[in-house]
Amino acid sequence: MNIENLNLNQLMWACRRGMLELDILFQRYLAHGYPQASPDERTQFIALLTCGDQDLFDWLMGKRDADPEHREMVRKVQQVKVSD
Repeated sequence: MNIENLNLNQLMWACRRGMLELDILFQRYLAHGYPQASPDERTQFIALLTCGDQDLFDWLMGKRDADPEHREMVRKVQQVKVSD
């Protein structure tokens, strides 16, 4: 994935995964966390999207710890709050 050339529509498609739980978490982060994210955090999020669905599911559902390079971003995706 060439992160410099991704636009929001491409990110929305990259957030669509094979598991509904992942779709919900990623779409929520994209809508409510990504717009305020720093450039570094955006890069980390895009890197997270390159991981396999089973790893992502295990990490985001708390079944096992994320790899060290993704741990902080996994925590941020898990903790996004939807504002009213």
